[in-house]
Amino acid sequence: MTLSSTARTTHSRKRAWLAPLIYLLAGGALLGLSTNLAKLAGDIQLSALAFLFWSISGAALILLALAAFRRNLPPVSVRTVEYYAFSGLLGVAGANLLFFSAIPHVGAGFVALIITLPPLLTYVGALALNMERFQVLRAAGVISALVGAVTLAFH
Repeated sequence: MTLSSTARTTHSRKRAWLAPLIYLLAGGALLGLSTNLAKLAGDIQLSALAFLFWSISGAALILLALAAFRRNLPPVSVRTVEYYAFSGLLGVAGANLLFFSAIPHVGAGFVALIITLPPLLTYVGALALNMERFQVLRAAGVISALVGAVTLAFH
């Protein structure tokens, strides 16, 4: 290895944390934005189901257009359409309908807080199932996030 390729490798390793951090911050911002938009939709008398329909339809059209532009359309068969419908109803529409319906009763901030808990608890589940080794730094991150969530929930 030459000196310049070693320097490039070291430089790229130092910046390897940047993309995941940007994705994490962008994902969190979009989660917070979606719950606040659902609250605004409720304020203008748009039902949670209507808001959910239009937001999922818009996202699906954008993703379909991007896939068509890249010439990478998803396969379409009876089995895949069954899978798309089932996973879409359970994984996206059902969960979001519950969250968006809860916003008028408990507030957008609390719903956004609840949405962030499953990824935290995934690490705990992976530890319980011996799928992951215990790491002090990760455990400290999960504990601090849960303490923050509990603190915010009580206020």
